[in-house]
Amino acid sequence: MAVSSKGIALLHETTKETLHMFKLSIIASWYFGAKYFSLKVDDLHSGDKYIFYTNSGAEITDLIEDYISALIDQRKKAQTLAQQPKDSPRSPRHDITGF
Repeated sequence: MAVSSKGIALLHETTKETLHMFKLSIIASWYFGAKYFSLKVDDLHSGDKYIFYTNSGAEITDLIEDYISALIDQRKKAQTLAQQPKDSPRSPRHDITGF
């Protein structure tokens, strides 16, 4: 398993070839215990659930949360920029000191 900004990749044990990729956008929930990490995709109620036996569940959870937080921050910045008024064309300045 590999966690990146793109999502969670399931890798072949020896070749490390990506067998399946879960994009962060389809991950509905995740949690861990002392010996496992669990992932639910697509939908909280009817989505697929995967359980991985590992001692690294806390670290995997931390990585996912960090990547999701970064994506949320990135989207908020993009929305803020999109909502800012664009510079309107300026009219030429006129010297009114003589009036």
